[in-house]
Amino acid sequence: MAQLNALALRRLFGIPNPTLQSWLSEGLPHDNTEYGVRFTPADVFHWRESQLLKAAAKSQVENEDTASLTMVEAKRRGEIAKMTLGELDVAIKRDELTPIAEIIEELGNALMTVRTALVPLPTKMGGLLSYQDEDTIIEKLGGEIQRILDDLSEYEHRLRGDSDDD
Repeated sequence: MAQLNALALRRLFGIPNPTLQSWLSEGLPHDNTEYGVRFTPADVFHWRESQLLKAAAKSQVENEDTASLTMVEAKRRGEIAKMTLGELDVAIKRDELTPIAEIIEELGNALMTVRTALVPLPTKMGGLLSYQDEDTIIEKLGGEIQRILDDLSEYEHRLRGDSDDD
């Protein structure tokens, strides 16, 4: 399996160099090669998983008092959770919050708009650009790409229930 250098590993895990150095001091598996320190991703994933499991087990032991909640405290927390959910529902109805699924769907729609404009570009521009000099090709392609990007920048999110009549 391919090995990664420190920079590639940090990018893979999204961690800064101090975190990597801390992991190394905690026993992160690695190989010292003539090209520097190298990491096997599968070994790092397994090591990180075991570290997280150890931390979770330690946390569970430290929080055993939480397991012995009184009924009153458990009911209080349950009521707080219900109130919080109610507040979130009201915020969604007031359009103060948008569920993540709607945001993802809208992002997908925006990306499809861009894709729909870009996919036919070679066919659309091919005939116009044949037998043109390099500067003309760059100018025409640049103009068409700019038009597509301008259309994208005018893309507007529509909330559920919005209509063109507003």
